[in-house]
Amino acid sequence: MQHWKASALGGLLGGLAMSLALPGRRGVTPVEEAGHLAASAGFGLAYGLLRRELPPASPLVLGSLYGAGLYAANLASGTPLLGLAEGRRGETAPAPPVMAERLGLHMLYGIVTALAADELESGRRRRLRRQPSI
Repeated sequence: MQHWKASALGGLLGGLAMSLALPGRRGVTPVEEAGHLAASAGFGLAYGLLRRELPPASPLVLGSLYGAGLYAANLASGTPLLGLAEGRRGETAPAPPVMAERLGLHMLYGIVTALAADELESGRRRRLRRQPSI
């Protein structure tokens, strides 16, 4: 699979993993969920672009760091203050247990994204190596 497709699909799978990890989420509409999954695919694509610039490393490590970085960027961007992130509008900082849960979810996203993207792309490389030359 092409690098960018593998990364976007990996991000989509990561977003799905995040959604499934929170079965008790209430009040999330199908439109909001679709937006979350679309953003997940976009951030997966961004992971793929960033991954090409980094030295070889475990997808577990890179995914964990990427997910944690996304959560930090989310907090720094002010999305909680605007009511665009889960939580109350005007919330300056979530309570520590909530922050830990959200950080863990974003790290899960990053790990699933990295593992899926790497596997989807490496599967393509394995198939290309097996093709006989003409």
